[in-house]
Amino acid sequence: MSVAPILAFHQVGFGYAKNLPEAVSRLNFTVPPGSITAILGPNGAGKTTLLHLALGLLHPRFGEIEVGGKNICEYRRRELSRLIGLVPQNEYLPYEFSVLEYVVLGRSPYLGPLDMPDPKNVAIAREALKTVSIAHLADRVVHELSGGEIQLVIVARALAQQPRILLLDEPTSHLDLANKHTILKILHELARTGVTVVFSTHDPDAASEIADRLVLMRNGRVLDAGHVDQVFTAEKLTKTYGIPVKVVQLDGLKIALHDEKYA
Repeated sequence: MSVAPILAFHQVGFGYAKNLPEAVSRLNFTVPPGSITAILGPNGAGKTTLLHLALGLLHPRFGEIEVGGKNICEYRRRELSRLIGLVPQNEYLPYEFSVLEYVVLGRSPYLGPLDMPDPKNVAIAREALKTVSIAHLADRVVHELSGGEIQLVIVARALAQQPRILLLDEPTSHLDLANKHTILKILHELARTGVTVVFSTHDPDAASEIADRLVLMRNGRVLDAGHVDQVFTAEKLTKTYGIPVKVVQLDGLKIALHDEKYA
Protein backbone atom coordinates (compact mmCIF):
# COMPACT_ATOMS: atom_id res chain seq x y z
CA MET A 1 0.00 0.00 0.00
CA SER A 2 1.51 3.32 -1.10
CA VAL A 3 1.91 6.17 1.38
CA ALA A 4 0.58 9.60 0.42
CA PRO A 5 3.42 12.11 -0.04
CA ILE A 6 3.85 14.84 2.53
CA LEU A 7 5.27 17.19 -0.11
CA ALA A 8 4.52 17.16 -3.83
CA PHE A 9 5.47 19.39 -6.76
CA HIS A 10 3.18 19.12 -9.79
CA GLN A 11 4.70 20.71 -12.92
CA VAL A 12 5.78 23.78 -10.94
CA GLY A 13 7.39 26.73 -12.68
CA PHE A 14 8.65 30.02 -11.26
CA GLY A 15 10.40 33.14 -12.52
CA TYR A 16 11.67 36.13 -10.56
CA ALA A 17 10.42 38.57 -13.21
CA LYS A 18 8.16 38.38 -16.24
CA ASN A 19 10.93 39.54 -18.57
CA LEU A 20 13.45 36.97 -17.25
CA PRO A 21 13.71 33.25 -18.02
CA GLU A 22 12.12 30.92 -15.51
CA ALA A 23 14.39 30.08 -12.58
CA VAL A 24 12.78 26.65 -12.35
CA SER A 25 10.45 24.90 -14.77
CA ARG A 26 8.21 21.83 -14.73
CA LEU A 27 9.33 20.62 -11.30
CA ASN A 28 7.61 17.32 -10.73
CA PHE A 29 8.41 15.02 -7.79
CA THR A 30 7.04 13.76 -4.47
CA VAL A 31 8.50 13.35 -0.98
CA PRO A 32 7.26 10.50 1.26
CA PRO A 33 6.73 11.28 4.97
CA GLY A 34 9.65 10.44 7.25
CA SER A 35 12.10 10.21 4.36
CA ILE A 36 15.36 12.01 3.64
CA THR A 37 15.37 13.59 0.19
CA ALA A 38 18.45 15.28 -1.25
CA ILE A 39 18.04 17.96 -3.91
CA LEU A 40 21.30 17.42 -5.78
CA GLY A 41 22.82 19.55 -8.50
CA PRO A 42 25.52 22.07 -9.41
CA ASN A 43 25.55 25.70 -8.33
CA GLY A 44 22.80 27.67 -10.04
CA ALA A 45 20.60 24.64 -10.66
CA GLY A 46 17.61 26.17 -8.86
CA LYS A 47 17.86 24.23 -5.60
CA THR A 48 17.39 27.24 -3.30
CA THR A 49 14.45 28.48 -5.37
CA LEU A 50 12.85 25.04 -5.03
CA LEU A 51 13.19 25.13 -1.24
CA HIS A 52 11.75 28.64 -1.04
CA LEU A 53 8.78 27.47 -3.11
CA ALA A 54 8.30 24.52 -0.75
CA LEU A 55 8.31 26.91 2.21
CA GLY A 56 5.76 29.23 0.60
CA LEU A 57 8.19 32.17 0.44
CA LEU A 58 7.80 32.14 -3.35
CA HIS A 59 4.62 31.41 -5.29
CA PRO A 60 4.56 29.27 -8.44
CA ARG A 61 3.90 30.97 -11.75
CA PHE A 62 2.16 27.78 -12.76
CA GLY A 63 1.69 24.28 -11.40
CA GLU A 64 0.78 23.26 -7.86
CA ILE A 65 2.60 22.44 -4.62
CA GLU A 66 0.91 20.23 -2.04
CA VAL A 67 1.88 19.98 1.62
CA GLY A 68 0.18 17.22 3.58
CA GLY A 69 -2.23 16.64 0.70
CA LYS A 70 -3.39 20.28 0.62
CA ASN A 71 -2.50 23.04 -1.82
CA ILE A 72 0.16 25.20 -0.21
CA CYS A 73 -1.86 28.31 -1.13
CA GLU A 74 -4.61 27.20 1.26
CA TYR A 75 -2.36 27.51 4.33
CA ARG A 76 -2.02 30.63 6.41
CA ARG A 77 1.55 31.77 6.96
CA ARG A 78 1.53 30.88 10.66
CA GLU A 79 0.03 27.46 9.97
CA LEU A 80 2.66 26.71 7.34
CA SER A 81 5.44 27.83 9.70
CA ARG A 82 4.30 25.20 12.18
CA LEU A 83 4.52 22.52 9.50
CA ILE A 84 7.79 23.44 7.79
CA GLY A 85 11.11 24.64 9.19
CA LEU A 86 14.00 26.06 7.17
CA VAL A 87 17.74 26.09 7.76
CA PRO A 88 18.98 28.63 5.18
CA GLN A 89 22.47 28.91 3.72
CA ASN A 90 23.05 32.28 5.34
CA GLU A 91 21.20 33.30 8.48
CA TYR A 92 21.61 36.53 10.40
CA LEU A 93 22.13 35.81 14.09
CA PRO A 94 21.41 38.75 16.43
CA TYR A 95 24.88 39.69 17.65
CA GLU A 96 24.25 39.86 21.39
CA PHE A 97 21.69 37.05 21.67
CA SER A 98 22.50 34.00 23.71
CA VAL A 99 22.13 30.64 21.99
CA LEU A 100 18.96 29.90 23.96
CA GLU A 101 17.44 33.31 23.15
CA TYR A 102 18.06 32.71 19.46
CA VAL A 103 16.62 29.18 19.48
CA VAL A 104 13.51 30.42 21.30
CA LEU A 105 12.80 32.49 18.17
CA GLY A 106 11.76 29.19 16.62
CA ARG A 107 8.66 29.33 18.81
CA SER A 108 7.41 32.48 17.04
CA PRO A 109 4.69 30.65 15.02
CA TYR A 110 3.07 29.68 18.33
CA LEU A 111 3.20 33.14 19.95
CA GLY A 112 1.22 36.31 19.47
CA PRO A 113 2.95 39.53 18.31
CA LEU A 114 3.42 40.82 21.86
CA ASP A 115 3.73 37.48 23.67
CA MET A 116 6.85 36.61 25.65
CA PRO A 117 7.96 32.95 25.61
CA ASP A 118 6.62 31.14 28.66
CA PRO A 119 8.45 28.29 30.46
CA LYS A 120 6.85 25.72 28.15
CA ASN A 121 8.26 27.40 25.04
CA VAL A 122 11.67 27.82 26.63
CA ALA A 123 11.64 24.12 27.56
CA ILE A 124 10.90 23.19 23.94
CA ALA A 125 13.85 25.34 22.82
CA ARG A 126 16.11 23.62 25.35
CA GLU A 127 14.94 20.24 24.06
CA ALA A 128 15.88 21.31 20.53
CA LEU A 129 19.37 22.14 21.78
CA LYS A 130 19.60 18.68 23.35
CA THR A 131 18.51 17.08 20.08
CA VAL A 132 21.55 18.53 18.30
CA SER A 133 23.82 17.91 21.33
CA ILE A 134 24.60 21.54 22.14
CA ALA A 135 22.62 22.06 25.34
CA HIS A 136 25.90 23.08 26.98
CA LEU A 137 26.03 26.15 24.70
CA ALA A 138 22.66 27.56 25.84
CA ASP A 139 24.12 30.56 27.67
CA ARG A 140 26.90 31.35 25.20
CA VAL A 141 26.64 34.47 23.04
CA VAL A 142 26.10 33.49 19.41
CA HIS A 143 28.92 35.64 18.00
CA GLU A 144 31.43 33.67 20.10
CA LEU A 145 30.67 30.36 18.37
CA SER A 146 32.55 28.50 15.66
CA GLY A 147 31.06 27.97 12.21
CA GLY A 148 30.10 24.38 13.00
CA GLU A 149 28.47 25.37 16.28
CA ILE A 150 26.50 28.14 14.57
CA GLN A 151 25.14 25.68 12.03
CA LEU A 152 23.92 23.42 14.84
CA VAL A 153 22.30 26.39 16.58
CA ILE A 154 20.41 27.28 13.39
CA VAL A 155 19.21 23.68 13.07
CA ALA A 156 18.05 23.81 16.70
CA ARG A 157 16.11 27.02 16.01
CA ALA A 158 14.30 25.29 13.14
CA LEU A 159 13.58 22.24 15.31
CA ALA A 160 12.08 24.47 18.00
CA GLN A 161 9.26 25.07 15.51
CA GLN A 162 8.46 21.34 15.88
CA PRO A 163 8.03 21.00 12.10
CA ARG A 164 6.84 17.92 10.26
CA ILE A 165 9.12 18.89 7.37
CA LEU A 166 12.65 20.26 7.79
CA LEU A 167 14.18 22.01 4.76
CA LEU A 168 17.92 22.68 4.73
CA ASP A 169 19.80 24.69 2.11
CA GLU A 170 23.36 23.37 1.67
CA PRO A 171 23.63 22.39 5.37
CA THR A 172 27.17 20.96 5.09
CA SER A 173 28.62 23.72 2.91
CA HIS A 174 31.80 25.25 4.38
CA LEU A 175 31.94 22.68 7.19
CA ASP A 176 34.95 20.54 8.01
CA LEU A 177 34.72 16.76 7.84
CA ALA A 178 33.82 16.31 11.52
CA ASN A 179 31.05 18.93 11.51
CA LYS A 180 29.72 17.62 8.19
CA HIS A 181 29.43 14.16 9.73
CA THR A 182 27.69 15.61 12.80
CA ILE A 183 25.06 17.41 10.71
CA LEU A 184 24.36 14.37 8.53
CA LYS A 185 24.07 12.13 11.59
CA ILE A 186 21.56 14.52 13.17
CA LEU A 187 19.47 14.56 9.99
CA HIS A 188 19.47 10.77 9.92
CA GLU A 189 18.31 10.62 13.53
CA LEU A 190 15.58 13.21 12.92
CA ALA A 191 14.16 11.12 10.08
CA ARG A 192 14.02 8.13 12.42
CA THR A 193 11.75 10.17 14.71
CA GLY A 194 9.35 10.87 11.83
CA VAL A 195 10.57 14.28 10.66
CA THR A 196 10.68 14.55 6.86
CA VAL A 197 14.07 15.93 5.82
CA VAL A 198 14.68 17.68 2.50
CA PHE A 199 18.12 19.18 1.93
CA SER A 200 19.86 20.75 -1.03
CA THR A 201 23.49 20.04 -1.80
CA HIS A 202 26.01 20.15 -4.62
CA ASP A 203 27.94 17.33 -2.90
CA PRO A 204 26.94 13.90 -4.28
CA ASP A 205 28.63 12.06 -1.43
CA ALA A 206 26.63 13.90 1.26
CA ALA A 207 23.47 12.92 -0.62
CA SER A 208 24.55 9.30 -1.01
CA GLU A 209 25.49 8.99 2.65
CA ILE A 210 22.05 9.56 4.18
CA ALA A 211 19.38 10.17 1.53
CA ASP A 212 16.60 7.70 0.75
CA ARG A 213 15.63 9.63 -2.36
CA LEU A 214 17.33 12.00 -4.78
CA VAL A 215 16.06 14.82 -6.95
CA LEU A 216 18.65 15.66 -9.62
CA MET A 217 18.54 19.26 -10.91
CA ARG A 218 20.27 21.18 -13.66
CA ASN A 219 19.41 24.54 -15.23
CA GLY A 220 16.18 24.86 -13.26
CA ARG A 221 14.77 21.47 -14.22
CA VAL A 222 14.43 18.11 -12.53
CA LEU A 223 16.42 15.59 -14.57
CA ASP A 224 15.41 12.60 -12.46
CA ALA A 225 13.86 11.78 -9.10
CA GLY A 226 13.48 8.55 -7.18
CA HIS A 227 15.16 6.12 -4.83
CA VAL A 228 18.87 6.72 -4.39
CA ASP A 229 19.78 3.28 -5.75
CA GLN A 230 18.08 4.05 -9.06
CA VAL A 231 19.14 7.69 -9.41
CA PHE A 232 22.72 7.76 -8.08
CA THR A 233 24.36 6.40 -11.24
CA ALA A 234 27.35 7.51 -13.29
CA GLU A 235 25.20 8.25 -16.33
CA LYS A 236 22.69 10.40 -14.45
CA LEU A 237 25.31 12.27 -12.41
CA THR A 238 27.28 12.97 -15.59
CA LYS A 239 24.19 14.61 -17.09
CA THR A 240 23.60 16.54 -13.87
CA TYR A 241 27.10 17.98 -13.49
CA GLY A 242 28.13 18.20 -17.14
CA ILE A 243 31.42 16.39 -16.54
CA PRO A 244 32.31 12.68 -16.72
CA VAL A 245 31.42 11.02 -13.41
CA LYS A 246 32.04 7.49 -12.21
CA VAL A 247 30.43 5.87 -9.19
CA VAL A 248 32.39 3.50 -6.97
CA GLN A 249 31.47 1.49 -3.87
CA LEU A 250 33.44 1.96 -0.66
CA ASP A 251 32.33 0.02 2.43
CA GLY A 252 28.84 -0.23 0.95
CA LEU A 253 28.57 3.51 0.25
CA LYS A 254 28.33 4.90 -3.28
CA ILE A 255 30.85 7.66 -4.01
CA ALA A 256 30.94 9.91 -7.07
CA LEU A 257 34.32 10.72 -8.62
CA HIS A 258 35.41 12.77 -11.61
CA ASP A 259 36.15 10.21 -14.31
CA GLU A 260 39.47 11.61 -15.54
CA LYS A 261 39.66 8.86 -18.16
CA TYR A 262 37.12 10.81 -20.21
CA ALA A 263 38.16 14.32 -19.19
